[in-house]
Amino acid sequence: MYMKKSLFILVCWVSFCGEGWGQGWFELGTGDNALKAHGQIRTLCTDSKNNVYAAGQFLDSITTFGHSYVAKWDNIMHIWTKLGTGSDALSGNQNINSIATDTQDNVYAAGAFTNGSSWWNGFEYVAKWDGVSWSELGVGGSSLNAHGTINSICIDRSGNVYAAGNFYNSYGESYVAKWNGSYWSELPGLHANLFINSICVDDSMNIYAGGTFSDTAGHKYVAKWTQATNTWSALGAGFDSAMTNAYITVVRVDDAFNVFAAVNFQHLASSTSFTNIFKWDGHIWSNTGNADSALNANNQVFDLCVGNNGEVYAAGAFTNSSGETYVAKYDSTLNFWSELGTGTNSLHPHSVGYGNKPPIYALCVDKNNNVFAAGELSDSISYYKYNMYVAEYGISTLQVSTLTSIDKVLVVYPNPAHNEITIVGNVHDNSPDSNRYFIYSYDGKALYSGKLNYYSKGDTKIDLRELPAGAYLLKVNKSIMKFIIANN
Repeated sequence: MYMKKSLFILVCWVSFCGEGWGQGWFELGTGDNALKAHGQIRTLCTDSKNNVYAAGQFLDSITTFGHSYVAKWDNIMHIWTKLGTGSDALSGNQNINSIATDTQDNVYAAGAFTNGSSWWNGFEYVAKWDGVSWSELGVGGSSLNAHGTINSICIDRSGNVYAAGNFYNSYGESYVAKWNGSYWSELPGLHANLFINSICVDDSMNIYAGGTFSDTAGHKYVAKWTQATNTWSALGAGFDSAMTNAYITVVRVDDAFNVFAAVNFQHLASSTSFTNIFKWDGHIWSNTGNADSALNANNQVFDLCVGNNGEVYAAGAFTNSSGETYVAKYDSTLNFWSELGTGTNSLHPHSVGYGNKPPIYALCVDKNNNVFAAGELSDSISYYKYNMYVAEYGISTLQVSTLTSIDKVLVVYPNPAHNEITIVGNVHDNSPDSNRYFIYSYDGKALYSGKLNYYSKGDTKIDLRELPAGAYLLKVNKSIMKFIIANN
């Protein structure tokens, strides 16, 4: 038995793609491991370990007075769980609109839920999960005391937390609030006359905000808080025209400090609406996409996310030529929009009450650039039986359960594994890859290859100590199984 890492990657990747292992959309968790959210999923995020978090309007009980909660997809065990139980639970009394994680993998949540006994009393707040329990950020004089919905939160690289939405300061202006670890304060000078829908932060800890607020000329714009000068400024001159009204649904920034804004326009004469996604390169705004590939979304864009490779993803209520909502991908190098997944690998959503047009409210990307989407994607068209789910764009074979055998003649153990896995048995035929194994990463990159101990008829042991914890694929001949490497 032997292993190769770098030299064998190209050969394995060609074989990998050629055998129909292409990426596609599938439900994240099925059966007993499914999320089973009986309500809209409004927000998603990931952490450094590629765990996925989801929250929204779904509750922990549909038969009694349930509470909104944050659900976690464990990337090691491949199961959804509630983040916090009993006295350690969030127990939100209203919707969760935004969740985020910091560099320490603490989870933060905010929305319409309050610290009062009911949603109509108390103040909206930002909650923090520290791995053990949920708590409110700030108490007493250091509280946020937001008397209105929190639409968006973000965290900078130093752990400062920012929140914005439909809450106001003493002057009746919407503002961005900052939590510095001890108390909340306003980032002064924005003077937003209406709601803030979305905020985000770049690597220099500058903050960007967009929404329904406008400048003195009445134009909707993206505002930037520059950390170095502690001042707000407008990026460009705004987006309204004499023929349209506009508002900004979401803003995001990439690692190169390009800012992306989804702007919804409404024609004043016809009341029809459409959304374009604009890019700010530090000097000017430009519409993304060339003449042949502009997004030209025929309805609202609810979320954007940026991958580690610079690609931008968009989703919302807009549809393709088949009348289906979808996730769009923007290649900034080619200035080109395309649908993420086509043909049999398409999302093909259906939703209770929407036919084939369920809105997609939330997107996120993990460290391996796997894309996740959620909203009103339903696993059933029955009103009484439906569950909302998170969809992942990745290798479709990951839908299968964690197996312990391949081809009924091979046994693989342990699963989950730690330092090594053992393959008992062998397969021999006349194919070029007969009696060989291949190990792929979660996103399809070839890692290891080697021979089963066919001639010695012994067990095959594969050393896994150089691989981080996570999910992997083992391929022997045309059979595939998923195995887990657990934390040591």
